[in-house]
Amino acid sequence: MANFDAICVWLLRQEDSTLSGVIKDLHDGAGLTRFGLTVRDDSDLLPANFWTEEVSAADAEALAIPAYKQKYWNSFHGDEITADDVAASIFSFCVNGGELSEIHIFQRAFGLNPDGVVGPATLAAWNSPGAGDKIRQAQLAHYNAIYNTNPAHYGQWINGWRKRALRVYPSLA
Repeated sequence: MANFDAICVWLLRQEDSTLSGVIKDLHDGAGLTRFGLTVRDDSDLLPANFWTEEVSAADAEALAIPAYKQKYWNSFHGDEITADDVAASIFSFCVNGGELSEIHIFQRAFGLNPDGVVGPATLAAWNSPGAGDKIRQAQLAHYNAIYNTNPAHYGQWINGWRKRALRVYPSLA
């Protein structure tokens, strides 16, 4: 079983490298963001004051971890994935995409029916040798495809997306 706690800290460091809990608007349409969680996408999981200075960085981090587990990790059955690098890559992509449609992308990469259901066939593929590399390449191809639709708009994010796609847990480089 992949190690959620360690992987979640790794993910939080991708979203906020110093774990400072800074609150910012990335101008991506999602509103205020803290530890990668946004007002638009995650307000149902967190108290309204999560995106204010009323909540300390340490308390915000403590609130973010169970929100990530509930919304993302549990949705792709992270506890049923054996390799940390595979679970971390799926987790990172699902969080960055803001939805779980990324499951379809990964299913296609493994030649599976892209139904978005994480069942036995999907889990078997994700637990197969070399799955991490295949997942990271699918993520990179997805980001490149988005960028190619509108380079002027997506140019501000593409380098970060590419780094994120190719990052292998536990590295943060």
